Amino acid sequence: MQIFSLRSRAGRTLSAVVLIGLFPVIGFRVEAVDEYRMSTLAALPWGSGPGQVGMLAATGLDYGPKSLALAADGRIFLADTANDRIVILSADGEWQGSLDLTGEVGSLVHIDDLAVGSDGTLYLLDNGTGRLLIYDPASSSMKRVELGEGRIHLTGTHVWSGQQGEVYLREIALDGERYIRRLRRLDPNGKVELISAAALTADGSYTPVEGALLSQVIASCALDAQGNLICEIFTPGALQRGLMIYDSRGRPVKELTYTGSQPIRSSAVLGADGRGAVYLSLNSQTADGRVVKLDSRGRAVATLSFPFQGVAANIYGRVEARTGSVYYLQSSPQEFRLILAACQRRWRIVWRFGS
Repeated sequence: MQIFSLRSRAGRTLSAVVLIGLFPVIGFRVEAVDEYRMSTLAALPWGSGPGQVGMLAATGLDYGPKSLALAADGRIFLADTANDRIVILSADGEWQGSLDLTGEVGSLVHIDDLAVGSDGTLYLLDNGTGRLLIYDPASSSMKRVELGEGRIHLTGTHVWSGQQGEVYLREIALDGERYIRRLRRLDPNGKVELISAAALTADGSYTPVEGALLSQVIASCALDAQGNLICEIFTPGALQRGLMIYDSRGRPVKELTYTGSQPIRSSAVLGADGRGAVYLSLNSQTADGRVVKLDSRGRAVATLSFPFQGVAANIYGRVEARTGSVYYLQSSPQEFRLILAACQRRWRIVWRFGS
């Protein structure tokens, strides 16, 4: 077990002078100290039975579940894509069952990402059929929404559920002979709005597509506790990562910039906590995967390191908005692991002494 600590000022320096022994106290400040305790929440062997998850074979890379969603009651949902099902774990990582999808959507199912609404509704992004599957646990019914407008590519797709029943879809789609990186919003009535879209050009850059609400090319995004959209602006091969936060109407709220110490190979916004901190996953050419915690001013106040111990070389995870705990999915040749970096906050007083 490892402990990572961060400190951020949460108070103000007082001007009063107090005498303690021979040393005058000229003030103090109150600091919030967040400690992260890392542990394996669940370790599941490879397979297709109860208590197991499947491994997918890709070109030179094998991996297990890459997506998870956190329910309000603490349950954890995993996209067990190899077995065409959703695995359900308790808040403590115990197996609670699975949702079989083969009978619902046929043999082409390929769940690339999932989200869970505040009412327990599951939103499943199916790359096998190019549809969004909406599962209502109260009635055990499945609704299918055709996404259309270009076949969804097999990688780089994500889904988030908002507070009012809206769903955000970030996709890399094949439209004719062009690859389109886009972000769309689906309201509860089924209306689709194009938030951002850009076409990949021959030189590897992106050109914005007309008709989108935002002109920026969005590399990754997530929703915060207030329903704002946290967007990573596409900046390939750079030391910096630029973040823009928009409200639900696309109006800018805040701009943040992160500068790393080495070139970033890949990155993604994992989420945000209720205190306004943003969590950014980073992968470089040589280092292990990292999750950097940025405060409301864009300063890196904590870094969590996740060693690559097997076949997966990317950080797949989520942030629990209420506590700021980070859930991380890790595949190894022996088993699949769900790693929890649990955040606990405590307070302390730091005295300033005069001579």
